[in-house]
Amino acid sequence: GLRRMGCAYPAPSAPSAPKSSGRRVPSPGPAVASHASGSNLSAQVAEKLLEGYTLLNESCPTTNAPLIESPDGRILSVGTGTWYERRGDSIVPVKPFAQPAPPTLAG
Repeated sequence: GLRRMGCAYPAPSAPSAPKSSGRRVPSPGPAVASHASGSNLSAQVAEKLLEGYTLLNESCPTTNAPLIESPDGRILSVGTGTWYERRGDSIVPVKPFAQPAPPTLAG
């Protein structure tokens, strides 16, 4: 059979009920949510890599998500969907192309 090696970390245990000292045990809720969004980001990065994008060793300044570079040299944050361009040693957001305003009906 398999033999377990000693581990420096204690085995996980069920959380104990809060004591009457007034201290609360933090909820694991946000960690679960961030893991789910992290999986979604990983899936988005994987999809873009299959489309020919390159994973950069830089992170989004807003979300710390990975930045990827398109085959034509544009840089995308998968965390925000923001496009960036390289200016010297830094990256700056690229403003989206202006859309023409829809015509308004005169009344």
